Amino acid sequence: MGDDDLSSSSSGEENEEGPGSIADKKALAFRRVQVQRKIEDFLKAYTKGVNLIKINAKGKRYSRRVYVDTHRRALVVQGASGPKFFPFASMKEVDLETRTTKEGRVETLVICAIEKGGRIVKELTLAFPDQAKANAFVNCVTLFSLALRKSAKS
Repeated sequence: MGDDDLSSSSSGEENEEGPGSIADKKALAFRRVQVQRKIEDFLKAYTKGVNLIKINAKGKRYSRRVYVDTHRRALVVQGASGPKFFPFASMKEVDLETRTTKEGRVETLVICAIEKGGRIVKELTLAFPDQAKANAFVNCVTLFSLALRKSAKS
């Protein structure tokens, strides 16, 4: 009984290539629309700018306005001494980290490793108010970084 089930299911998969590929195409199209919406939402929020906390290497915290410059294709951190530009193409890695502060609050950190000349020269650490916003930020920045790195190599 078990052998019959296996043979019929494997032959059935080969015969149903058409409908399976249609379902795969629909799923892929749906996924593309989802990604496109996430990117649109991200750009809508970050073109105007979002207030975040920047944490330096020593752990000191600074309130900063973070926005995306679409012409320069860079993440911009507006500080007291003017804007600092971090091109998406130079972002080697974007990581998400969750930790508990001394006060007992859970905070989500996004760490962007900036690369120059083949080595990481700076880490930009931003604290986000909630996990969902941090996840969306990481996904979109990673996507931009990968896309711009590939176009730079080509």
